[in-house]
Amino acid sequence: MSVTGKPKYTQLPPRFNQVPNILSAEAHQIHHKFVVCGFGGDDPVVFCGSSNLALAAEEVNGDNLLCIHDDEIVTAFTI
Repeated sequence: MSVTGKPKYTQLPPRFNQVPNILSAEAHQIHHKFVVCGFGGDDPVVFCGSSNLALAAEEVNGDNLLCIHDDEIVTAFTI
């Protein structure tokens, strides 16, 4: 299986354009997202990663999805 990125931009904003090889031909753009569930409840959780929460993301695209059960981390994602 081969997983590739979809580079959209050739110029990045300051701070991100300081990494010497980020604009190389081998660089890949990632798309990260997160979902917080149960904040303030007994078992808060955050799901985060590149996954689009679709079957193809897990079976074809090689996306990742983390499930984190930690009150402090869930709070950090929430605020």
